[in-house]
Amino acid sequence: MPMVIGNAYHELGRNDLAITLLERALALRRAALGPEHVLVARSMGDLAFSLCDNGEVAACEKLHREALLR
Repeated sequence: MPMVIGNAYHELGRNDLAITLLERALALRRAALGPEHVLVARSMGDLAFSLCDNGEVAACEKLHREALLR
């Protein structure tokens, strides 16, 4: 659920709230599915987009690169 709400906040331009929820969603998916699962990569990508839109380019790039390795 944090993933859906986080993405909704991203679409509304509330990246501060989106990032918090998307970080939580990523942590939950990593714990439940393991670090190599495709849905973990999806969560990483969603979080990366919010980070980019929030001006956090270095963190955004790092997450995108990690997601591509999944």
